[in-house]
Amino acid sequence: MGTVIKDGAEGTRVMPPMMTKKLFKQLNDLGVYFAEHTALNNAVMDEMAKPYKLSPTRLRMVGFFSKLGVTNMYWNCNLEKNGAFENRFARPYQPEDVKSH
Repeated sequence: MGTVIKDGAEGTRVMPPMMTKKLFKQLNDLGVYFAEHTALNNAVMDEMAKPYKLSPTRLRMVGFFSKLGVTNMYWNCNLEKNGAFENRFARPYQPEDVKSH
C-alpha cells in the first residue's frame, strides 16, 4: 500500500500542542480512513504533502540560524548519540535507481 512519511516531523515532540494540532489531526484522519477502508486516503496525504510556507522574516531567521549551525544541532546530537550520524543523508524508501550519493 505504501508508506507515509512526514518530513520534519521529528521536532513535533518538542513543539507546543498548538503547533502540532493540524498535523496530528491529519494523522488521525489518515488512521481512521485506513481502519475503515484498508487503504490510504490520497486527499489527506496530498494535504500533508504541501510544504510549509514561511514568511520572509521567518525565512531570514532560519537562514541566520542555519549559518550558525543551530538548526541541525538538536537532530545531529540525537544522531550522534544513537550512532547514526554518518547515515543522516540515507534515503531508505527511495528506489535504488534514483538514489544519489
